[in-house]
Amino acid sequence: MSNVLVSVQLSDPNLSDDRLQSLTENVLSQVKQFDGVNRANLKADEVLPSGAKSLGNFSLGFLTAEIDANYIGNLFMFLGERLTGQRTIELEVESNSRKLKVKVHSREELAEVIGMAENFVSAK
Repeated sequence: MSNVLVSVQLSDPNLSDDRLQSLTENVLSQVKQFDGVNRANLKADEVLPSGAKSLGNFSLGFLTAEIDANYIGNLFMFLGERLTGQRTIELEVESNSRKLKVKVHSREELAEVIGMAENFVSAK
């Protein structure tokens, strides 16, 4: 399988912008250590989606990762462990010039999304 690009947006209405960015940077440092990840970075402001905030030169709560498609389910399970309280994770997977975009509010929703993402990246 080939590599896929994953964009992740973390949000939590109970966190200040600084705390959300700190959480994002913590998740990023862990994602960089993850099997199958070729590279991972904070998302730069130049690609800021409409309605999103920025902190410094980066989009608040956003990170991107290029990952081996075989590891997509594992990465999503790892991210799901960070779903607590009112936290939401928005995921976008880009593979073979196609995009899958989902918003996850709970670990139960994530179980469905993992299957969708694995099917999505394996389809040609």
